[in-house]
Amino acid sequence: MEIPRQLSILLTTLVMFVSYGVSDESNNVKVYPFQHHIDHFVFGVESNNATFIQRIYIDHTYRDGHPDEDGMPILVYLGGEANVKHCVAEGGGIMTMAASKFRALVVYIEHRFYGQSVPLGSIDTAMMDLYVRGCLTSHQALADAANAIRGLKSDWSLQSSRVIAFGGSYGGLLAAWFRIKYPNIIDGALASSAPVFDSEDLAPENEYCSIVSRDFKSESREASGSDKTLDILVSEIQPLQDLPRVTSPEIVQAQKRKREDDILAEEEGEKQPIPAQPLRSIRAAELASQAREGLDAGLATACQLRDAQAKDLKTSLKKSASNIIFSNGLLDPFSRASILEDISKTVVAITTKQG
Repeated sequence: MEIPRQLSILLTTLVMFVSYGVSDESNNVKVYPFQHHIDHFVFGVESNNATFIQRIYIDHTYRDGHPDEDGMPILVYLGGEANVKHCVAEGGGIMTMAASKFRALVVYIEHRFYGQSVPLGSIDTAMMDLYVRGCLTSHQALADAANAIRGLKSDWSLQSSRVIAFGGSYGGLLAAWFRIKYPNIIDGALASSAPVFDSEDLAPENEYCSIVSRDFKSESREASGSDKTLDILVSEIQPLQDLPRVTSPEIVQAQKRKREDDILAEEEGEKQPIPAQPLRSIRAAELASQAREGLDAGLATACQLRDAQAKDLKTSLKKSASNIIFSNGLLDPFSRASILEDISKTVVAITTKQG
């Protein structure tokens, strides 16, 4: 017998409510399952009744002894494209350091469609439903976070508490966007390695690879050749038993064969006879040269447009954003797409040269 979709969702919700908190909790960390609409932005239609349970961890290790329970700070970690339980287990970092100093409540919010925060009970089922799959967006994820914080502050009587969001990489983007889009919910954000220009296709091309190459060269002057770089990579990967074994000689041999094939192709090209119609060939070469010049001009125009759009984005941040810290380590290739200089007095950049 086929179970109606609405009943299936209800049964899934009940099962998830029962299962949360059984094995994920400790003395100081509790699971706070929060129910959301799958689609926050559609009203008055049947599909808006569909809900799912989002897994949220609340760590109150650091709040003991805070003089004002209602005014206690709330530090929120916005999970990215991963199971947030791993972040809870690892702990540490600047967020827990801040929590210890300010006796704050720490909250970890799992991103929809990841970990156990999956609509319809399983990721396979959710992905098969085209409408539900369309709800896997950052807009919906931010609405999840906003609703969850509202609910948490109400349930725990924390209406006067200030809220600061933390996140790294995609989670860093979410933290920055969260402060911009919901300034009534969140008071500030620390966005680490947040590739804001990548999200708008404004990041400089090839800069990611350039930073990776520079990192290798800074560690070893001998790591400038591709073969030697591969040797270093493989030597680092070898101890990790759960990763597939890839031996450097096999890769180097494949590259060597490719180089030999390229050289052979060039030599064959040089042996070709003089064309029967040299003038036509010369004209073709001229056209090809003009085409290359046109392509170079087009690329230059595209770069100018990209730079102008990046400037517009910074101007928009200056006008509409506040209380955001963009933190980046310059060894991180994602830093090339982030904010590396202060935008205003309250939208600031912190960079770590060896970070």
